[in-house]
Amino acid sequence: MDDVRFALSDLFCSRLQASALQAKRRNTERPRDCSSEELSWMVIDNPKRAFAESSMSDYIKSVAWLTDLHLEFCSHRTRNHLYRSINQTAGEIVIITGDLSAGPHRLTQYTELAEKIRKPVYFVLGNHDRYGTTFANAEAVVERVTTLFSHMVRLDGSQVIPLNTSVALIGVDGWANGLGGEGPTTKARINDFYQILDFATDPEPQVFRAMKERARKYSQALKPSLLKALKQYQTTIIATHVPPLRRCSLARRFP
Repeated sequence: MDDVRFALSDLFCSRLQASALQAKRRNTERPRDCSSEELSWMVIDNPKRAFAESSMSDYIKSVAWLTDLHLEFCSHRTRNHLYRSINQTAGEIVIITGDLSAGPHRLTQYTELAEKIRKPVYFVLGNHDRYGTTFANAEAVVERVTTLFSHMVRLDGSQVIPLNTSVALIGVDGWANGLGGEGPTTKARINDFYQILDFATDPEPQVFRAMKERARKYSQALKPSLLKALKQYQTTIIATHVPPLRRCSLARRFP
C-alpha cells in the first residue's frame, strides 16, 4: 500500500512501504482545526535526500499509532478489546503519543498494557499522565514499567529509532509554554493547574514560568536527535503529545 491510512478511531495504521516513504506532504496533510492527528503526529519529509536500497529497507512496513487512550475511563472489557485490536492490526510496532492513564491505577494499567500488547511499544507521556501526582512520581512509574518490560520504550528526545533505511522515529513528551495569546494574563485556565500536584501548590505566575521552562527543556532535548535524523533519513516521524504549533493554542479560543 502506498498511502497513509488512519482507522479505528484513535488507532491509526499507516503503511510505510517504499513508495510511501517518498510520499509528498499531501499524504500526511493535517487538518486545520487541530485534530488528534495534528496534536500528536508530525512527519517531516526531506525530498533532497536519496538512499540506496539495503537489506533493512523492508524492516518496518507499517506502524500502529494511538493517542489519548485514557485507560482510566475504560472498562476491563473495553481495554481487552483495545489490546486485541492492537495485536491484530497490521502495525509491526506501536506508537502511543501520551495520556495513557491517570489517577491511582496508573501503574496497574501501564503494566496491563505492557503485558497485553505483543509488539514493541514506543511512547511519550501526556499532561494527564501526571494528573493526581507529581512529575517525579510519574517518571518513577514509567521507569518501573520500562525496566520490567523491555519492549516498552519511552521516547525522551535522545533516541533516533531507525524504522528502515529511509524513515526514523524520534519523540518527546512536549509541553505548552503558556505564551500563546496574552500569556500569563489570559483568562483561559486548564485543569493542569489544579490536577498536577507540582502546579497545584504554586501561584499562577510561577506555574506559567514552570510551563515555559518545561517546554524549553523538552524542545532542547529533541533538537539534537531531530537534526541527526534529518541528516540521515529521508522522512522523520516525530511523536509528541503537545504540538509545537501556534494554531493549536488555547489562545485561539480565549482572549
